[in-house]
Amino acid sequence: MSRVLPALTLVVLFSTSGCSCANFAPVDDCNGQPCADGGAGGSAGTGGGSATGGGDAAGGAATAGGSTTAGGAAGGGDAAGGTATAGGAATAGGVATAGGAATAGGAATAGGAAMGGGAATAGGTATAGGTATVDGGMVYDFCAEVAQRQCDFLIRCTTSGADGFRANGQVASSQRATCEANQRLDCQQAQAAYGRGRTAVNLTALRVCLDAQYPSASCARDQNLVLSACDTSAYTTALTAPNSLCAVDSECANGFCLVNNGATCGTCRTVLNADGGTFGNCTRDAQCASNSYCRFGGGGGGGTCTPRIGLDGGCTSTPSCAAGLICPEPLSPTRFCQVGKPEGASCVKGRLECARSGTDFELVCATQFTADGGVDRCSKRFNTTPGGPCNTGEQVQGAGVPTAPSCLDSEYCENGLCANKRMVGQPCGTNTEACVAGARCVQGICAALGDLGATCTQNGNNVECRSFLTCTGGMCQPSQSMVGGTCSNNNGPACVPVAYCPFTGGGMTPMCVALKNNGVTCMASRECGGGDCNNGLCANICWR
Repeated sequence: MSRVLPALTLVVLFSTSGCSCANFAPVDDCNGQPCADGGAGGSAGTGGGSATGGGDAAGGAATAGGSTTAGGAAGGGDAAGGTATAGGAATAGGVATAGGAATAGGAATAGGAAMGGGAATAGGTATAGGTATVDGGMVYDFCAEVAQRQCDFLIRCTTSGADGFRANGQVASSQRATCEANQRLDCQQAQAAYGRGRTAVNLTALRVCLDAQYPSASCARDQNLVLSACDTSAYTTALTAPNSLCAVDSECANGFCLVNNGATCGTCRTVLNADGGTFGNCTRDAQCASNSYCRFGGGGGGGTCTPRIGLDGGCTSTPSCAAGLICPEPLSPTRFCQVGKPEGASCVKGRLECARSGTDFELVCATQFTADGGVDRCSKRFNTTPGGPCNTGEQVQGAGVPTAPSCLDSEYCENGLCANKRMVGQPCGTNTEACVAGARCVQGICAALGDLGATCTQNGNNVECRSFLTCTGGMCQPSQSMVGGTCSNNNGPACVPVAYCPFTGGGMTPMCVALKNNGVTCMASRECGGGDCNNGLCANICWR
């Protein structure tokens, strides 16, 4: 059957063939159908394994174009900047997933995505990115769309975290296929969870995030918009029931993912105090109901799920306060939950007293320059207009990261104010951030990074070449090879993530080989498209 959803083009078909169930019960991993015999099994941490007891997966969510931490801050002190940089933005600039078992043969809807044995269409079928086979069925390959949008931006603008962080880096246009293969790698767990029905994805909301994170008409993004538009709860819905397979917390509906130490997957567990009462033995906030947090006492050991604290109650961290409240003054011995100060309000730097959502710092206390000096006010974490103040506020992302606010992508921070980045040939002083995308500061002058075939001097180093290129034989050459290209397991080039470099003898030059399908003989997991070499045969790691 089919179901039409407004502004959403999505084709989803499910099949019960090719299931790979873990070797512990009870587990629902066959596209929502119970495993008849416990499944093919696999050792813990590879193909399933026991996921009871032990430690927990560290919250989080699988993303496209970056990684984000979730689960909140457990214990004293605030989590610093609960988002990680992805594409230059302090956001989870891609896809975080939830999970669940979609109803096979039917059409259950969640988060705007039609799930089940039918199809969702809106004026036609989805075309961007094509389709991907998951367990014998066909499911929309949104990772291809995400990777294309990311690489469009990374080729035209700056790379930031792509191919390792390099100030003002830029992907060589000749390396688009390599770029997309690498960006897809970050998205594969999200795709797998969606394909298995452990999550529902609202493509309309996801594309709002992509439009903010990777705009097509500008290289200067409003990072404040990115921070709000890429909130994972806006475009994903957790569907996984208790005792079902999971990889991360965000796949579990009203619960968390319990994972053995060293394992790659676990099982969803119901939150520890669903009735709102006090319940013990938590290690992080994600294990507790939404109106409670994991409170740690003295003497070591685990924490206790405890109701969140109301206005004016003593607190140890913002996650310990009720929704909408913050716990300021991290260095003060006495802290009280209170309403965060709004934008424009006067503030004291270091107290973290401006309004924010949990561990996301939308506002920071920063110095605003005036004619008679400066005044400290709650300000947006990222500048939205050219020439704004920068690095005049609080440290919210952890040690080593410049203080907020941050400049537009097209600017750099100079003496507390944002300035236009310098063009090739212009002076840059000693500031590595001062040059435009695709250029670096060399002896005080902005010099262009080399494109494919450009001359270079530092063999084996990529500092002179654009992203996904490296200096080889005095020329900028690809750092990764496609299937059929020469490769090396030592000094490069490596293979793109859809291939592997075999070990060869007799002086033969190895060539990149496509990853193997499930059931094909293997010697190592790196050879397998499913991620696991189990008893000499390629198989899926448990979250695929």
